Amino acid sequence: MKEVAKITEVATIRVCEVATFYSMFKQTKEDVTPVRAVERVEMLRRGEKLPSKLYKLPQLPLAHRLQATRLFIDARVKWVRDPFLDAAVEKEKDLKPLCSLLHHILSSPSLSLPLSSASLLHLPSSATASTAASFFLKYPSIFTIFQPSPGLPLHVRLTPSALSLHRQESVLHLSPPLRHSAASRLAKLLMLAGSSALPFHIIDKFRWDLGLPPNYVPDLLSDYPDYFNVRAVNDEATGKELLVLELVSWKDELAVSALQERMKDRDFNGKPGTRIRFSMDFPRGFDLEKRVKAWVDQWQDLPYISPYEDAFHLAPSGDQAEKWMVAVLHELLWLLLSKKTERDNLLCWGEYMGFGTRFKKVLAHHPGIFYISNKLKTQTVVLREAYRKDFLVERHPLMGMRHRYIYLMSKAKKSQKQINSASRTIRKQANSSQKFAG
Repeated sequence: MKEVAKITEVATIRVCEVATFYSMFKQTKEDVTPVRAVERVEMLRRGEKLPSKLYKLPQLPLAHRLQATRLFIDARVKWVRDPFLDAAVEKEKDLKPLCSLLHHILSSPSLSLPLSSASLLHLPSSATASTAASFFLKYPSIFTIFQPSPGLPLHVRLTPSALSLHRQESVLHLSPPLRHSAASRLAKLLMLAGSSALPFHIIDKFRWDLGLPPNYVPDLLSDYPDYFNVRAVNDEATGKELLVLELVSWKDELAVSALQERMKDRDFNGKPGTRIRFSMDFPRGFDLEKRVKAWVDQWQDLPYISPYEDAFHLAPSGDQAEKWMVAVLHELLWLLLSKKTERDNLLCWGEYMGFGTRFKKVLAHHPGIFYISNKLKTQTVVLREAYRKDFLVERHPLMGMRHRYIYLMSKAKKSQKQINSASRTIRKQANSSQKFAG
């Protein structure tokens, strides 16, 4: 299809649509040509009815039926705050940048960094209003600020407790079961991309959420040459060379979604077309309009198409295409350790996939499946079914380790007043050191 699209200079999805409609029309025994197939596609796009013989298309096999109709009720779906899921997001405040700083500090031969160097690192918004020292002072159970010797600039290093915790985390990353699990999650992410390849700048957005080690390219990928391959491609948008990670070969054993696995456990066959319904949960005070609820019930009864199946032949505005899109988002979030990620990460991935604004619409239409939290000065998409109140139902070992970091961060945490006072003292010490050195 891609080669035909390139030759005819037509979008790939349009070629797939025409080919699908053409094959479906042939089953109705109507005298149809490719040109007339194109006409039928345009009729459905305009919302017009097909001739009576062709209007019997829903009798075709469910798994391959093209749902060209759009039944979603154009009603306002109210956003209601979920305090438990907000708490799940908020409890990880500063955790990601803190772990990044740990890695930078331990990458130094002296296992410490000058404060001047630390200030150049990416710190969270909570630390940018003051000095870099304020962030380290906020968590005295993690960081220690010291002066190596008179005349030298102030440095920061880890406390013995933080150093011990980091070593335990490193042991986890090196364990064969967790390494294989991380490689499988990354492979499934590539398989969701359809082309089985993604640029590294997109993968890096999900590195933390996938639980990949900081230097995952040399530390993990090199051990799986039968899984991954790195190659350079030409970016058509910028004309520059782009490094992508691709799957060496398709892995049938991995091409099973979390929902299909669950259905197998319940003695369902999990085959394409099986009536798999998404779990929905709403916070207290949320109530769908009666007409929206009726649409959701009908939508849930549509065939489930695996997110690993190519469904780009579906009419983009159809309900079946939306259910497949929800399946893709659901599976993507399920691959992540905390079953959540920043909304911008999903939109970036969707933009690369060519979904455009469809991800935004899916998130707006299905608040019972996905929750958008506005905590931490960003928007975080959370998979509702993965949580009971503010706790993960299934907790990965690395998430257990992250919760230990959170606990350590909460110990002896200083108030803003104490941080400001300590920062002034440190600045005085730094100025004195400079004068001494001069």
